[in-house]
Formats: sequence, structure tokens, C-alpha cells
Amino acid sequence: MPLTKTLTTQLADIVGPRYVVAEALARRLYEYDATFGRYSPDATVFPTSTEDVGAVVKACAAAGVPFTARGSGTSLSGGPVPICGGVIISLSRMDRIIELDYDNLRAVVQPGVINQDMLSILERRGYFFAPDPASQASCTLGGNVAENSGGPHCLKYGVTTNHILGLETVLPDGSVMRTGGKAVDWPGPDLTGVVVGSEGTFGIVTEITCGLMPLPEAVATMLAIFDSLSDATQCVSDIIATGIVPATLEMMDRPLMHAVQMAFDAGYPEDAAAVLIIEIDGLQAGQQAQIDTILDVCRRNRARDFRWAKDDAERALLWRGRKGAFGAVANISPNKLSTDVTVPRTELPQMLAEVMELGKKYDLVVGNVFHAGDGNLHPQVLYDSRNAEQMERVKKLDDEICTLALKHHGVLSGEHGIGHQKKKFMTRAFSPQDLNVLWRTKEAFDPRGLCNPGKILPDKTEIAPWEAPDLPPGSFAEVARQLTVAGEDGAWRPVDYEAAAQVLALAGREGEPTVIRGAGTKSGPASEAAQRVSSLGLDRVLDFDHENLTIVTQAGARLENLQALCATRGQFIPLMPPSADQATVGGVLACNSSGPHRWLYGTPRDLVIGLRFALSTGEIVHIGGACVKNVAGYALDKLLIGSRGCLGLIVEATIRTLPLPAARGTVLIAASDAAKVAQFAAELRASRLRPAACVATRDLGLGESIGVPLPTAAWTIAVAAHGTDEAVAYSQNALMAMAARHGLAARSVGEAGEERALWQRLTDAQEAWVGRGGQVVVAKAGVPVSQVALVAETAAALLQSARRRGLILADLGVGLVHTVVEVSDANRGWEAAADAVDRLGQKCREIGGHLTWSPMEVFRHLCSRQETPAETIAHRLKVALDPREVLPAL
Repeated sequence: MPLTKTLTTQLADIVGPRYVVAEALARRLYEYDATFGRYSPDATVFPTSTEDVGAVVKACAAAGVPFTARGSGTSLSGGPVPICGGVIISLSRMDRIIELDYDNLRAVVQPGVINQDMLSILERRGYFFAPDPASQASCTLGGNVAENSGGPHCLKYGVTTNHILGLETVLPDGSVMRTGGKAVDWPGPDLTGVVVGSEGTFGIVTEITCGLMPLPEAVATMLAIFDSLSDATQCVSDIIATGIVPATLEMMDRPLMHAVQMAFDAGYPEDAAAVLIIEIDGLQAGQQAQIDTILDVCRRNRARDFRWAKDDAERALLWRGRKGAFGAVANISPNKLSTDVTVPRTELPQMLAEVMELGKKYDLVVGNVFHAGDGNLHPQVLYDSRNAEQMERVKKLDDEICTLALKHHGVLSGEHGIGHQKKKFMTRAFSPQDLNVLWRTKEAFDPRGLCNPGKILPDKTEIAPWEAPDLPPGSFAEVARQLTVAGEDGAWRPVDYEAAAQVLALAGREGEPTVIRGAGTKSGPASEAAQRVSSLGLDRVLDFDHENLTIVTQAGARLENLQALCATRGQFIPLMPPSADQATVGGVLACNSSGPHRWLYGTPRDLVIGLRFALSTGEIVHIGGACVKNVAGYALDKLLIGSRGCLGLIVEATIRTLPLPAARGTVLIAASDAAKVAQFAAELRASRLRPAACVATRDLGLGESIGVPLPTAAWTIAVAAHGTDEAVAYSQNALMAMAARHGLAARSVGEAGEERALWQRLTDAQEAWVGRGGQVVVAKAGVPVSQVALVAETAAALLQSARRRGLILADLGVGLVHTVVEVSDANRGWEAAADAVDRLGQKCREIGGHLTWSPMEVFRHLCSRQETPAETIAHRLKVALDPREVLPAL
């Protein structure tokens, strides 16, 4: 129904009368996307700033009118369609690239920027933004964030959430929440991670900080042609089994090739059953060996022909055909339904065969174009919307495809989202506990339900009731003894998930402050809790699916044992946290602990694809699963990872594994001052080497410890390279030459055992210092990467001026500085250490970073300030998951 005159006037005052569209005919332009339904808004407004959006949202909230954000409208799940009416907030005029910060490998943009437009600008400078959905030429970055979009290259580089560092979001009350920024590891729950993929139901993103990467040195693209769809899908699994993870593995079948050829003449053979687009990128060194291996695998799977793109023009044509496939279908059918489900890669052959049988069952043409490397299918169902009976068959076929995906251990959506089209399946994919917690998460952001209502979650009336566990009467200790076994550390150890949920529910019932712990290798949040609950009784590996590169483990399992198991299949979990020989999976995830190799491999937030956790309500929640691409529901795993047990107890995780690198090499470099460190690091970050790690330290004696002679130097830089033998050798030579250009002495580390010992010493250096005994203050600074050396030098100067001994470790690749300050006496020592760290924190904040420290009690006076919108949301989420707040405060 039409908006009130008062609200319409308010909107016109905010954005200008020209940018409020309320006429019936014009509103029809904003009532649909690529799904079936059409729902007209009452008005569409076009703001140009965060302030405009905030004012519009406040006006709508005051009037009780729902609102929905919209980008280019390329959604395939109904996300930007106003099914409850209200106001469409179009972000198309918010299309400024605010900053391209190549020194820090960051871009700051408004949400209306077109993905391809930014990529074109970046490529001219030798950089790129990895997420590349098929609608890249028209979709906006705001839409990419809302849907957590993927694209062909996410097989190697990850989806949108892996490349978003910070967001500015207008919340449903009109306040502005800032999360993250140019630095990494901001303290508190990962609100950025949970907003990405929330389909605009938590708020409206108005500014995005993106991570950038240098373009790869060499790219090779091949078209493999098959006469059998099953041969092509088997070839995908066999390529991955060789230990090669290509940049892309994309497949297209005959109906789609026919459409593409009519539209683009991209060189696809219309008589083949399927084609596989294979692309590898990286260093030129070692690439030919990978190409030869891939060709051999294709031949063994009966590929009839191969076509290598000889130049950029041929490569562009192949990709034009793939990325234009959805639109090209218009040449052979008036309408199409683009379905999106993901299954484990090994399920692809059977899943595809069954999808084709469904096409026959419903007498519909089904073509397939999909991301074969990660199991993300996009069956294209062709139909004529003027035929009502055919439309009914299309809807039934779509329903059965979703049901099939769940049967094959898959998920409802890999990248297109749930929107309103698939929410009816959510009760099949999630338990009542899961859905209740997802609803509470939604309400923590949007208590009144005005922000993009009717999306993702089924109505509460459709969710089966869930009853809290019926706990026996008695004190906490009396009942806990019945549910757990006592550990040597005095902690309660549940031995199954139900017992874990019940003991936490018991803490909630009794109001018992409780701390969660694993092996005790990480410092947890400060608490005077009387009760401790340990994950050590949950220590089984449940499944190692080496073919799909995943492992499912309980939280109490030791990471070292998992690594040994993965090594039997030539794989590993790319995490190397401190005390890795003792650390549990749950502890590593709870602290988001990764180690220095995160520059190449990421953190647990990037590697975990499924999580099961117990809450103090007694609920056991399962998010994600065995598929590497999954955007069904909200990313609660991002909240739990890094929460240090303040929200719940992680009991199970599904983690991605990777093939072990064929070779590893390290170069040690001596630098006399921080300026030299900064210059070297800047060139390295801008290069195309893609190191695994780059860490600088003072006074650790790294070279001497492994027999590598280096001149006396204030700083030692260690750079690790992983990959093929040829690529690692090339990288080491390039690093030596780079060091020489800056006048720095360098030595390569030869033996594999020495190389591993070096990195283990670097990884454990902080823990070793803390473990010496005595009192220390430990600080962790997250800053823009171009400022790491400066902050490290500042930390060194503060140590010197405070006459404190200590340790400094600077991660030059991701932007972290770890500082340990020794406290020599209980009074003046604490005061001097606190003052030094306080001044370091001020420096970090001046340059757009942050500082965290322990023990917290020394610095509580620094925290007395007004609560930010992000902190308000974080506390609401805390209460949603831990209503009695028996777990430590965030």
C-alpha cells in the first residue's frame, strides 16, 4: 500500500524528490530479480551516503515500515525483492571507489561499485580482487557481500568472506556499526564475518574494505573435451587427487555449450557431452610439470581433445563463454531457472545423473554449468513462463533438486543464497535447535523484524518445538558428576555432545560462572569461575574424507594427531599454532590461532566449513558441513571461532585439508634497522611470489640457532616459500636477489628438518618466553601491513625506554606485531610495562589499528568509554547464545 504522506516527504527531504520513486509503473522495475515471484515496493529511494541510508532507515523504523537493500538486482534467490512491501533502498548511486591502497593491499569502496569495474582498474596496476561471480560485469560488491558470492576462482582463492576485512553497516535502528578495517584480528566476535552472507537481513552495508592480491605471474587455461559427463566429473576428482589445486575447474554440458556457441562462438564443441575449463596460475617455474600432470589425468579419463588458450585473447573468449552462459540461455529458451546447490565433489557423478533423470521425469530440458572443483552445481531448467502447467513442473523439479542435494550430504545453496525461494527447505536442512538460534541471531540485529523481512528463515510457526534438557535436581557438582568424568586438571569432561550441552545447561540453570578449556595451551579470558568444562573427553576423529579434502573431528582431538593422519594421504591442515604438539582442535578454533603461515593459508575462520557447538541453553547447534561452499543460513561458525569459549563450547569441526606442498624453503635476511625491514617487506608484498610466511624478529638468534651465519643485525627476517620444487627454488633465488637490492645479507635454509625447526621456534617463541616463569605482559597489535615495521620499531623503543626485557615478533605479511614485556617486580614493574603497552596501543590506533593484551586486569582503566554499536550488537549476540551469561564476558 502507498506510504504515508509524512514518510514520503521525509524520504524526499533526505535524498531529494527526484530520488524517491513512488509511481506505480516505475515501482515495477524493482519488484523482481531472477526468481519467480514479483513483489512491488511502496517506494524506492536512492541514497548517496551512509548518512542518507541511516536517515532513511530511521524514518522507516519510526513509521514501522519494512525496508530492503538492493544493488543491481542480479540475485538468483529473491534476496532484494520486497515480499512484505515497504521501501527499497537502492544502493546504485553509492558507487564510489573511496580508496585503492596498494601499499596495504586494501580497497575501500561503496556497495554500488560493479565488481568488474573495480577489477579492471586493479588489473591495470597489477592487482586483483579474487571473488568473480558469473554476473561480474553487472553485480555490485554490496551484493557480493550480502550473498557471500563465489565464482570460478574460489576453488583456490576462497569466496567473498575470505577477502572482506571490514564493513560499515547501517543497523535497523539507523545507527552505524563499524567492524574490522585495514588491519586483521580485531578484538571481539567476528561481526564482519557474520554480516557477510546475511543477505541484507541484519542491516545495510554502506562501505566495504576489501583485501587485494598481486596478479599471478603466469596463467594457463585449457579446455578439455569429453564424450561422457561421468568421465568429465571423475577427471575433476582425479586432478585434485594428484595434489594440484587449480585456480578453476569449471564444467559445462551440451545444452549450455549450444547456447554459448549461438551467443559468443567461444570455440566450444557442440557435439561433445561436456567440456572442462581448467586454469592454473602462480609462478611460471614449475607450471609445465603441473600442466603435464593434468593432461595425463585427462587422458586417463578419456578426454578426446585439449585446447590451450594461446594468448590472452583466447583465454578471454573461453571465459566469456563460461561467464556468459546464464545469459546465453535466452537464445534457446524464453525462460530459465538457475538452481544452486553444493554436494561433496565425489557425489557429483551420481548427483548429475539423478538431475538428468529428473529432467526426463518432468519432461524439461536441463542444462548444466557449474563449479566442478568444489561441487557447486547450477542446473539450468529451461521453460516458458507463459505455460502455466510447465511452470508447475519447473517448481516441482526445483524442489526435487534441493531434496537430492540434501540426500547427497550437500547444502541448499553454495553462492546464490536462500532468499525467499528456498526458505521452505530450511526445516529439512536444519534442526529446530539450529533454526531457533538462527532466529535469535537475526533478532539480535533486527529486534523489530523490519530489515528485509521474510528471507532465509522459515516462520517460527513452521519450526518444530524444542524442549530444553530435563536435568535432574541437585547442585551443580552433584549433577555434573552424573554427566561427565573428572579430569586430572579438575575440569568436568563430557564424553558426548548431549552431556556437553547438559552440563552447560546446568551451569545456566544454577547461574554458575563457567570457563571452557582444552589442553590449556592458550590463555583464556579472565574469570573467577568456579566451574571448568573441558573438551578433552571429546577426542575422536570422526571422518577423514581425503578425496574431498575434509576431516571431521571432535574438539578435544590433538592437532598433532590429526596432522599425522592427514600425512598418510599426503595432506595436512594448514595451521601451525603455538604448542601445536599439545593444542586441541577446539582450543585452536576458539582462539582463531593459525601461526605465521596464515599469509598463504589463512586462519581457522577460512578453513572451517562446518561447526557443531553446545550452548548454555542446552541446545546443540550445527552450522555448515562437508561442502566447501555453503551460504545456507547465517555464518555462526565465524562467531564461535575466535570467541575463546565466551559464547559456547565447540564440540565438533569439519576442516578443509590441503595437499602437502612438494617442497618448502626459507630464506633468512639480516636488517640493521626497521626502515630496511619495511622497504624489503613492501617489495615482497607487491611481488608475485606469494610466500607462505614472512616474520621479522629482534634478538632471537635465529641464524645462529640453525648454523646459518648472518652478520650481527638488529632484525632477522624469515621468509617461507611452499610449492613445487621448481617454484620454491625460484622463490628462494628471487628472495636472495630482492635482499641484495636492499643491501641486506641473506642465506637460504637448506635441510627440511632445519627449516621446520626454524619455523617451530618462531611459532613457539612467545609461548617459550611466557613459560620461563615470572610475570609478563603480552600484547598483540593488528595494524595495516605497511606499518608493521614501524610499530615493531616503536615497541622496541618502548621496551628500551622502560628498561624492560622482552620479545618482538612482527608478521610482515598480514600485519601483526606480538610483544612480550618482562615485569621485574610487582609494583613499579607492572606500572612501567603497562605504560609501555598503553603508548604502543595509542600508536596503533593513530594508524588505523588496534592492540589487545593480557593480563586484562592491568589495563581495565583503558576500557571505560561509551559503548559502540558493534559492542551493543556483540552483547546482544552474547545474550542470544548465553542468556544467563554464565560463560565469560566477551
